[in-house]
Amino acid sequence: MAELNCTSWKICTTSFPLLGAELPSWKAARSLYKTWRAIGTDGLFQLIRLLLQSSRAFTDEYFVHPETKALAATWGMHLDYSPDISGGALFSFLESIGGQEFGMVIGKGGAATIINALAAVIKEKGGEIRTSSRVTSIETTNDKVVGVKVGQEFIAAYKVIANVNPALIPALLGSHERNNEKVNEVTKFRPGLGTMMIHCAMSELPSWKAEEARGFNYVHIAPYVDDMAMAYTQAAAGKLPTTPTLVVGQPTLTDPSRAPEGKHVLWIQVRVLPLDITGDASNEISGTSWDEIGERYADRVMSIIESYAPGTKEKYLRAKYYA
Repeated sequence: MAELNCTSWKICTTSFPLLGAELPSWKAARSLYKTWRAIGTDGLFQLIRLLLQSSRAFTDEYFVHPETKALAATWGMHLDYSPDISGGALFSFLESIGGQEFGMVIGKGGAATIINALAAVIKEKGGEIRTSSRVTSIETTNDKVVGVKVGQEFIAAYKVIANVNPALIPALLGSHERNNEKVNEVTKFRPGLGTMMIHCAMSELPSWKAEEARGFNYVHIAPYVDDMAMAYTQAAAGKLPTTPTLVVGQPTLTDPSRAPEGKHVLWIQVRVLPLDITGDASNEISGTSWDEIGERYADRVMSIIESYAPGTKEKYLRAKYYA
């Protein structure tokens, strides 16, 4: 562990600027050069190795106990990196060590505090925010975007920030732009696997069998590296995973303002799930759309939590899922 905490931590921190650089770009090249100057040739090769490594390979190299391996590898699942997917080691490493060194930030009063702060900055600079507004077309001049149409209204934008599946972009362009070689590349975009979110109002927080879990804002239920790999494989094959990886948030432990006095909230992130359902790995749920089977799968998730924290089902006041 001493080698992991010192040498690898130095390699990790000096590479932070590279993570925010566009690839390929001169900025990325300069960042890589500065990293090389800071950690040397051996350190640079070690960094490249870490960038390409899977979470399983990384945890097998540095840890012995299966529980510790799972503790690190679970963070890779936050970005849908199965334990055996190349590149997952970096995020597993960053979050594991970063959480130990700096802790984790929770917005007081709820996640909306972050959204409200960002929205305030945009409005302060003269920007306008529209939600639930469908863009009907993207307008271009000389192969450059000059604005968008929302309904019949043309918005000439200095900047437009939108949440859109890249594969939908070509349909919003004119016929001339659709034949552009770069636009054609967008049509090859493949979305990743899905995630379900379950939000619960609680009379009390779960009474976890592992009492230590009762004092943390985040609880991971994987439970082991092989389970994570199996859940990913099942989801990638279109099957509903038998034991998905669960990220359970207990934010009212440290921020009671998120719920009425004496009450709590609990959120559950379910990773990973198929976008197109072909069946259930457990052969218990039938159906091929989330509208059809979402509630039953949420019940499976609740049952998994119940096995780790008996009596939790009686503490739910209200629950809503999003898949």
